[in-house]
Amino acid sequence: TAPLFMDVFNQEWENTIYDKFQEVTQSGALEKITYGLLCGFFSGYALKRIGKLIAALIGIVFILLQILSYYGYITVDQDKITNDVQNMFSSSEWLEGLQGKTMTVLTYNLPAGGGFAAGFVLGFKIG
Repeated sequence: TAPLFMDVFNQEWENTIYDKFQEVTQSGALEKITYGLLCGFFSGYALKRIGKLIAALIGIVFILLQILSYYGYITVDQDKITNDVQNMFSSSEWLEGLQGKTMTVLTYNLPAGGGFAAGFVLGFKIG
């Protein structure tokens, strides 16, 4: 059996945990975090699905352009396309700015941005 002081210590520890839990639930923080988590999850899930759709559409357009070019209906300047795409993605500032701006917009005025970010990552991974 445990000594008496251990029982008192365990009881105090349980009371402290219970009090902290009550404090968090009564302050509304739990609801805010849950709301942020759910909004983040659905946003991440939707963004990944939309990204897949956009990638498929780009692939279809590429195939269509190649077919039209092969049969002589159009002429595609591959060098210009390659240069334009490389210039657009060569600047890491552009990508970093886009990522930072996206998260800023998505978490704007959201009470639980941390919950949103966690939910976003989870939704993106599952989607």
